[in-house]
Amino acid sequence: MKKYSALDRIVEVKVGERFIIALDSNPTTGYEWGVEFEPNCIEHDDERDRTFFRTSEDIGAGGKEEFEFQPLKSGKTEIIMRYKRAWEAEAIEEKVFTVEIT
Repeated sequence: MKKYSALDRIVEVKVGERFIIALDSNPTTGYEWGVEFEPNCIEHDDERDRTFFRTSEDIGAGGKEEFEFQPLKSGKTEIIMRYKRAWEAEAIEEKVFTVEIT
């Protein structure tokens, strides 16, 4: 399965080829990544397709959060990731991934 990071801006996949976007995260701060995408082009279930991996055993340490997606049809679309606290209106970080599906 292909894995993309914050440095990647173009995701190139085939219909049905699941892929992962992995971003730095620290849920102990109250911040979390929100995912915005076209559900008729891409499938993602936030409960099932979201995993956090700590990079340190230290209390409160951050890590990587991985989001798994499955392209449903060919075309071009975007996945927008916003890092924010649920009670705040503005995100402190935003990543936009262009997804080219063949």
